[in-house]
Amino acid sequence: MSEICTVAGSSSCDDDEWDRVDQFVKENDQLLALHHTHDSGPGDSGQNWSRSHNSSKLTEEFIGLIIQQLIDSKDVARLSTLVQALNILVIEHPVIIGAIGESDVISNIVEKAILFTHHLPEVASEVIRFTQHTALLLECVFDHSHLWRARPIGKEGKDSSVYNDHDDFLTPIIAVKLVEEIFVLIYSVFHIHSDLYPTDVKISIMNLHGAMLSSNKVIALAACTPVIHDIIIETLTSFNDSFLNDPILNVLLDGLLKCIVKMIYLVHLSSPDQRQVDAMTIINDYLVMIQNHESNSLLQTRLIGTFEQILQCDDKPALQVIIVGADVFKILPKILQTALDRGRLGQGLVVESVKTISAIITNSPTAREAFRCEMGYSKLFTLFPDKRDPSADLVQSVFHMALEGPMKSANPAYIINAHAIRILIEWIPLLRSDHQQVDVTQQLRELCGQNSHNKMECCSSGIITSILTMLEGDSKLVSQATENLIGLLEVLGSHSISAKELKRIFSLLRPSPDSIEVSYTKRLIQAISTMSGQDYSNPRHYFDLSHQNSGISLPGVRQWPGSGFTFHAWIRCDYPPIDESKIPTWHYRRQLYRSVVLSGGGAMRRITSIVLLLLYCVIYIYIII
Repeated sequence: MSEICTVAGSSSCDDDEWDRVDQFVKENDQLLALHHTHDSGPGDSGQNWSRSHNSSKLTEEFIGLIIQQLIDSKDVARLSTLVQALNILVIEHPVIIGAIGESDVISNIVEKAILFTHHLPEVASEVIRFTQHTALLLECVFDHSHLWRARPIGKEGKDSSVYNDHDDFLTPIIAVKLVEEIFVLIYSVFHIHSDLYPTDVKISIMNLHGAMLSSNKVIALAACTPVIHDIIIETLTSFNDSFLNDPILNVLLDGLLKCIVKMIYLVHLSSPDQRQVDAMTIINDYLVMIQNHESNSLLQTRLIGTFEQILQCDDKPALQVIIVGADVFKILPKILQTALDRGRLGQGLVVESVKTISAIITNSPTAREAFRCEMGYSKLFTLFPDKRDPSADLVQSVFHMALEGPMKSANPAYIINAHAIRILIEWIPLLRSDHQQVDVTQQLRELCGQNSHNKMECCSSGIITSILTMLEGDSKLVSQATENLIGLLEVLGSHSISAKELKRIFSLLRPSPDSIEVSYTKRLIQAISTMSGQDYSNPRHYFDLSHQNSGISLPGVRQWPGSGFTFHAWIRCDYPPIDESKIPTWHYRRQLYRSVVLSGGGAMRRITSIVLLLLYCVIYIYIII
């Protein structure tokens, strides 16, 4: 065996010095393990360690002793212990990170870890132990506070500008050079010798990469490379459904998905000259990888669910456009169709697909239009398994899609995608539980009749026709569900109803061929009577100007009769169908009218959430460049 990698042999230090280091590690071994647990948070272990440690041992001479032995030693077993000792020192005294970085000891450790991999089959246990301790040390160097481990997946986008408190310990030049050397180690563990390294070592290496992603911007972007991206995709490709039963492999899977999410955030929020790989490439390869897992529907469900975390980025609108550009609305139907053909389409995969589509189209007219053109509601729901009882999660996910957000009883809800409401109505007979039928129809009745906007959306999207279709074949509907549907029909019919729809309502009153009157005849007559009455609380005819770009434009008048003019109109102001909590009140405003003469002077009036504004303008100047 080469002299560079030995299990036992001579050492440059005497036995007393080695015993001192070995005793130091043994005294603090449990504290070191506590610091590197998977659920450790920022500063949790550091404060306990500080209270229990004897600081007299932490002299410059002792630190120098460890560094010198790390550089001189060729014994893998001793090197593992020395790396542990250095890790303990770094945990309590992060200020020494800069000093050890300048001394090249960390770079030396990484080089030895890479070199030892060539002898992995011969001294597997010692090299694996040394590699894991090296990864734990490097993780502590880049992420001393363990923000990476403590931050749940998907939360990186909301605090992507928050960096660790040790960003200045390593100079950018040393840090970037170290990152490049670490890539070779990551490639060896996950690619070259993937079969020889156990899962817990891969988890440590994965956490090391996450620590680099959580460091300052220079280091984080340096850690986002095409090679690392390919390694993560390749590792995820090697997974299958059986892996989900292994808790350790689940930790690795969660970490890899977390790295994917963080990399997308970083490259998406950086300029083109700063990034080495773009978000479109990462997302596109990720979608293709999901599609290739044809026989692993459970894993596909887990992977598709990650898009909800990806879309928690600060710059969500631009990221939605990128995801749409990656053909997500073409790939998702193929995934569902393949699973359906193989008999593996479970409701879990359907629920995650609906949630993902809902997250992509939420507050994005561009994504919403792309979904309607490339996929559409009818195509999506025809892929769902027929003749099965839709689960409560699936029903709620469709409600979420209709509202582009969760249902909250305390706040007014606005229907954005009324086609999803039609699907819910069609599912009512499939709900085998009487309680669920009543619950869903009651929610539909309350939601659709909650405000004028919802009534208008339902009436213009054919919800009345869907209700009539259900009533015409109500053999599977319980009486209370039928009552709720007729109540919804009454509310929508009072708002707007066509002659064709009214004719179908009257046809429901016809007795059966056996001259048996339908059970809901009296309730339906009452609904018709209510619809025929005049609702004086609402206008009979009106213009819908709820969309941001909607309005009425009148042609110019060359000469007004008389010296002036007046006009009047009633305006009804409902809550806007947007999430006002995300928009400062003074930023939300709508223009009521603008009247200007040919010279550009005139007046306009705008309304905000709290005040009505009248503005005067002298002249408009347009500059064409």
